[in-house]
Amino acid sequence: MPTIPSTDCTYEELGRPAEVGLRLEADTAVSLFTCAAQAMFHLIQPGPLPTSRVSAAADEDADWRQVTLSAEDPESLLVAWLSELLHLYQTTGLIFHRYNVMTWEPTFIEATVTGDEPEQPAVRHIRAVTTHQLDVSQTLDNWEARIFFDVNKE
Repeated sequence: MPTIPSTDCTYEELGRPAEVGLRLEADTAVSLFTCAAQAMFHLIQPGPLPTSRVSAAADEDADWRQVTLSAEDPESLLVAWLSELLHLYQTTGLIFHRYNVMTWEPTFIEATVTGDEPEQPAVRHIRAVTTHQLDVSQTLDNWEARIFFDVNKE
């Protein structure tokens, strides 16, 4: 599977027919959580967002949500974070593309997320974020994670 560069991180897609996973690396925990969200939405709708959609002027028309979550550990927090973003996508239809993390602790995240209606239909339908092979760890140089999603068979 290809490695896909993203802002402040890299991620690689892993998978089988009923699930798809990501291996992520970033310099900080905040960047790792942001990268995981970007990568999940890239799985749903590949390709870059049009530049007009990520500019400051476009944010005035964009829809934003406040997300505040707590969990027992960083792994559970990552699952809760992505599950909440997936739920917001499923209930609003918005693709979230900007993340302003105000607070991150190993068991708590508070962020504002900004999204827009997609220009195209979803390429992949993620049913759930799983704990299968879940891992979040801090190394000497960076933060790393592995996470899998249940997807509809294509």
